[in-house]
Amino acid sequence: MKIYVAFFLILIGTVVCCVPSLAQKKDPDPAGKHLAKGSVLFEQGKVQASLDEYDKAIKASSNPKYQSFAYVCKGLIKYSSKSQDDYLLDFKKAVMLNPANPIGNYEYGKHLLENGQRELGIRHLELAKEMYLNGMKKVKSGDKDALSQQANSEVIRIETLLNMAKRKSPAYTEARILIEKRESAKAMEVLNKGILENPKNGELYQLRGELYFEKHNYTEAFANAQNAVELASDNNSKSVALLGKAKAESYLQKIDDAERDYKEAIELDPNNHMCQCIYGEFLLTQHRTLESIPYLQKASDLAHANNLDGVDDIDKLLELAKNAKVNAICYKAKDLSRLNKDEEAMKILDQGIIENPDATQLYYLRGAIFAFQRKYPEAIKDQDKVIEMSKDKFLKSGAYLNKALIAVSLKNDIEAEEFFKKALALEPNMEEAHLKYSEFLASKGRNEESADHSHKALQLGVKRKLFEEHKRNAQSQWSVKQK
Repeated sequence: MKIYVAFFLILIGTVVCCVPSLAQKKDPDPAGKHLAKGSVLFEQGKVQASLDEYDKAIKASSNPKYQSFAYVCKGLIKYSSKSQDDYLLDFKKAVMLNPANPIGNYEYGKHLLENGQRELGIRHLELAKEMYLNGMKKVKSGDKDALSQQANSEVIRIETLLNMAKRKSPAYTEARILIEKRESAKAMEVLNKGILENPKNGELYQLRGELYFEKHNYTEAFANAQNAVELASDNNSKSVALLGKAKAESYLQKIDDAERDYKEAIELDPNNHMCQCIYGEFLLTQHRTLESIPYLQKASDLAHANNLDGVDDIDKLLELAKNAKVNAICYKAKDLSRLNKDEEAMKILDQGIIENPDATQLYYLRGAIFAFQRKYPEAIKDQDKVIEMSKDKFLKSGAYLNKALIAVSLKNDIEAEEFFKKALALEPNMEEAHLKYSEFLASKGRNEESADHSHKALQLGVKRKLFEEHKRNAQSQWSVKQK
């Protein structure tokens, strides 16, 4: 199996602190190995086998914290894979077993909101927020800085959900839930009725415009967005409405109007990372690459600073804009490598490095192919080059992960663990690093530590897959048509 990870690593953050005492326990809990295996099976696409392992973890353990942990994992998998409809019950069981589980309360509260149980959902989200804040008071001083940043990002995420739940109209919330369930026709009925009852509610027009946009009815999408702009009660709402209007205008080939509205949306809310990102992507489609970079950079900075969803896609666009030629070399080499044409890929990478000696992505990929060919000294040399030269913490983190996997292959456990830790120190939310470190720890019988990392990998994987699915549904058609 090839030892390399994607160029652009995932940053969709969450704090796994619902069982802070587990890593400190001396006696391993029998559930640990099942938790670790369940995460690996899910990543392999074996949904039912993964759920079976979490059931084994629940039966094997007498510790309600482990059992709660496992029920959260089950709920996330069922919701993500749409394999079963009783995911809400799993989140409820997680909270009943361990009421002090902040992740359990967060997931239960969030999904209660999605199922129309607003008051109960708000109550559990507020409990989760309080738990994250109180948990920081008990953290050792040496760990406080890193954990405080993670906890703060979780609090921000929860506050965003709470604000929407408390501020949005019932019709908007109901329609949004129906959209998430892919029941667009019912959502449209709810919005039509809501607008008839309250024709001055701009957010309903804005959401109806999104639905029309997804149905490729850009004329109606434009008209609804225009109404939303006129009815907007604050800069944030107007900015979102203008973004929808600009997207429709770009499809209607009103390029000058689209650009004007994109700029106004950004001016009204410069901290809206999606406005910055989509305008940057719009400029790329207009072959204005240099102009796109400041907007994509701003979007990336905002997404990273606030642990916002979609940061990996933003970084892909930013990197593409900064170095289109280098990326083209990388993508071509990766495609050749996937077709087992490694020698051809290496020739392309060697020439690319001669022409672009500072392009650390090329060293990174060449090192990965060297590792696959078991040319470990050459692989390590290239990964060290990335660590030495790259200013990109994601790429450096990936290089450390690759060195860790090489050390595992060479049965050098001390170095392997050192490099795993360095990878996660640079990028605490790298899904692949948590998963591989979990497998390594499980192979050494360190099941409790393995369980912590496997759960983190699972949670990051679920969020990534949900976001990717949502983004594809919302924006892929627009991007393809513009290109």
